[in-house]
Amino acid sequence: VDTSEEAQIEKAVTKDTKMLWIETPCNPIVRVTDIRRASSLAKDVTNGRASVVVDSTFATPIATKPLQLGADYVVHSLTKY
Repeated sequence: VDTSEEAQIEKAVTKDTKMLWIETPCNPIVRVTDIRRASSLAKDVTNGRASVVVDSTFATPIATKPLQLGADYVVHSLTKY
């Protein structure tokens, strides 16, 4: 699912979704996902049961601040730098 497209998230997330995985900006095409909106959609549809995970390697979590935008977990690869 291209999470930079809100409509695709809306189609993919169901009440049974356990996790929404977001990579933003998405490497190598640098598409950006609205973390706050994607997190809100996932939480609303699942009544708060879905975890939202953001892979923030490309822009670093220092720049994107996923936890402040609604993510539950953040992944960042230290081996990339």
